[in-house]
Amino acid sequence: MYRQVAMFWAAAVGIVLAGYWLCLKFLFPGYFAPLSAFHVDFYDYAASAVHPYSILLTRYSRPASFAVAKFLADAGFPTLLAGEIVIALLSVLLTLAFAQRTLGLYSNRVLAPFAIYVVVLFGHPEFYAVHRHDLAAESAYLFLLLGLLAWLAFVDARRTLGPARRVILAIGAVSCTAMSAFSKETYFVAALCLLAGLAFSGRQNRRSHAAFFVLLVILVCCSYAWNRHIGWPPANVSSDYKMSLALSDLARTYYFYLRHFLNPAFILLPLIGIATVARDRSRFVLGCAFVLAGLAVFIPHAILPNHLDSEYAWLAAPLFLAPVLLIGRPARPMRLSFLNLVTAVVAVLVIAGPGGYWWTYQTPAERWFVEQDRKGAAMVQSLNRLRAIPRPSRVLVVGLEDTSIPWEAGDFLHDEFGDRILWSVVLPESIEYRRSSPLADFPHAADLKLENFDRIATFNSSDRLLNIQPVAAIPASEVRSEVIVPALKPLLEQARARPHDPKSLLASAQIAINWGLWADAENFLGEAKRDGAPDATTAPLLTQIRAAVAKAAANPHEVTLVARPDHVIQPDGSGLGEVELFWTVPDGVASEVHVNAPDGALFARSSGSGQARTGKWVSNGMQFFLQDVSGGKPLTKEHTLSRVQVRLSR
Repeated sequence: MYRQVAMFWAAAVGIVLAGYWLCLKFLFPGYFAPLSAFHVDFYDYAASAVHPYSILLTRYSRPASFAVAKFLADAGFPTLLAGEIVIALLSVLLTLAFAQRTLGLYSNRVLAPFAIYVVVLFGHPEFYAVHRHDLAAESAYLFLLLGLLAWLAFVDARRTLGPARRVILAIGAVSCTAMSAFSKETYFVAALCLLAGLAFSGRQNRRSHAAFFVLLVILVCCSYAWNRHIGWPPANVSSDYKMSLALSDLARTYYFYLRHFLNPAFILLPLIGIATVARDRSRFVLGCAFVLAGLAVFIPHAILPNHLDSEYAWLAAPLFLAPVLLIGRPARPMRLSFLNLVTAVVAVLVIAGPGGYWWTYQTPAERWFVEQDRKGAAMVQSLNRLRAIPRPSRVLVVGLEDTSIPWEAGDFLHDEFGDRILWSVVLPESIEYRRSSPLADFPHAADLKLENFDRIATFNSSDRLLNIQPVAAIPASEVRSEVIVPALKPLLEQARARPHDPKSLLASAQIAINWGLWADAENFLGEAKRDGAPDATTAPLLTQIRAAVAKAAANPHEVTLVARPDHVIQPDGSGLGEVELFWTVPDGVASEVHVNAPDGALFARSSGSGQARTGKWVSNGMQFFLQDVSGGKPLTKEHTLSRVQVRLSR
């Protein structure tokens, strides 16, 4: 008996692993490299390693998911990425275990429809993104399945197990279900549908399932109350997490997820399974409960009309497709080979038929995602070389063209690289979302001075690290703009090799505009005109430059004052440390930095934005005041632009 069970689960694990590899390699995305951090959220998950469990569980919304993230992140960033995949694959196996327990599918004949189930599940266009990205939802589903399985074991074994074991099962069921509720709300309504199905499929344990139903409602209410206590979701009406119960918003959002979830053949798969047990009331009710539970997954998402993301559509798939497994044990004599063949044909139509997966794979949105995924994988591969940078260092990062990068997660930087590397990352002007921290900022390309940095890390447009070199090793003949924007170098080399061909100069001007190097762009256009570029070509680019300059003048750089690091670890017992201060002010503003008061000791002055390093004289709690001294303004608090306080600890 035990050998048969072991062989069954060994086969099931083999199907999941093989199906995962085959679907990624040959369906979508067409290659197998799942350890990719294609979104800044991955680095935020990794940053949870910085905080103790007590902080994550008492000060964060959805605390259980952050505890899971910390558990994985403590073992390293690659382990975190791999752990998210393991959770998703383990949840598929637990779905099979739950279907076995509730639908009575104790037969090796279930393995054939399970293989079809796995291919349709992993081949879904939204699977590849969400099974790695939404750790909170995947954790919620894993804990829910564990809780339901423990609950079923408790209910079924009340007359056969001793009190101690029953208590352990009950505690396990409640604890896992609570972890699910405090991970994410995605599967709350789905769980209620499953419990209702269990209650209505038979009278024997109806009261027990009803009691667990009530317990789940209480747990989710507690989770909601906790999130509101933490201040989540934000009350801002423009927030992505603004909740709306308006029928028009609910219908529009729910339809959005249905549209990205279903296709004509996809709907047939669970219906075929349910049809095979139409004469078995208990399994028919439970099969319908699985389908309804899958569709109910979208209800919590439907109340967030500003947070539409197609990848969430897949979260319904494991439950919605579960009735396919009923094909392995029909309620009346049928030829299983014929049923499996019909199901396989329908699965092929799901993938390649009208409105199938294949057509979605080819859409611009999915192609864009594949590009982001490849960039994320390249960035992960670059981390080891970045860790090898000597400390202390001031590093300028150039060549990146998007924001899904680790430098936006300050806690991740602290945990991964320490607080003795200060990063400045140059991005195109079109990217407005720049999340600075004490360890990283995002200066404008035109404001940079290479002499303020120790090293330059150069990436290409695919987020692959090309080299890390000391600033002192850069030849004096190297053009500044080519260092800050590496994409300019091959174009300008081509322009020098073809002195009378303006095409390379025009392309260089466009790139310079994109990166905010407007003076360089004007120079390139002037050279292009001298090489014969017509006014009809240069005029639109000049218009872009003037518009960009006017926009910058109308929206000057915000005032900032940052100490890096703002928390100094000082182990030598002196109680003193050193920091570097960075400040930005609008053009034309004369500024001074004073110590401990607006009129305190003068530390530094500049005619605009600037930076300066202290000596080893900064003490715990010391404050720095950025003062506006334009036109002889007095050193009073009315003219304080910003201030920052530094902490020191041993």
